[in-house]
Amino acid sequence: MSRAKSKFVESKKRGRPSMEFEEASDRIKRRKATDLRNSRSISELLLIIEMSLRSSGAFIAASIIKEITSTTPTRADKYRTALKLSTILAIIEMSDDAALSDVVEGKLSKNQYLLIRNSMKKHNALIYPTYGILKAKVRYYPRDVQVTETHAEVSVQALLNHT
Repeated sequence: MSRAKSKFVESKKRGRPSMEFEEASDRIKRRKATDLRNSRSISELLLIIEMSLRSSGAFIAASIIKEITSTTPTRADKYRTALKLSTILAIIEMSDDAALSDVVEGKLSKNQYLLIRNSMKKHNALIYPTYGILKAKVRYYPRDVQVTETHAEVSVQALLNHT
């Protein structure tokens, strides 16, 4: 009888029952990952990752993993930089009219406007258009008014019609 008892004890696992990896806590996941990392080489782990991705249908992710790990050491940095740049919202350049509105509201001189524009340009955020304020202003003047940088002309009849 003791022999039967000892066989029963030997076949029975002691301790807590094991659980699925997804259900485990972060600490247990880290410990299991460390054990796996210590028992396998990097190339084996990469192949396992690539094959697992392919078997689950993630072919693009598998090819990216392969490309990042099998080419130059800087390839991963290039991918990360490209990913960061792709997540930045697209910069939309202002119209001449919107820039004119900012110049008038902020009472900006040409020099101040160009300083702000060049600062944005240095940070790859070319938002403001070139200083075409006169072109934008001309669109808002009455037809009979001619304005240049040095003088303005208005016919007397246009002035009388306007008032």
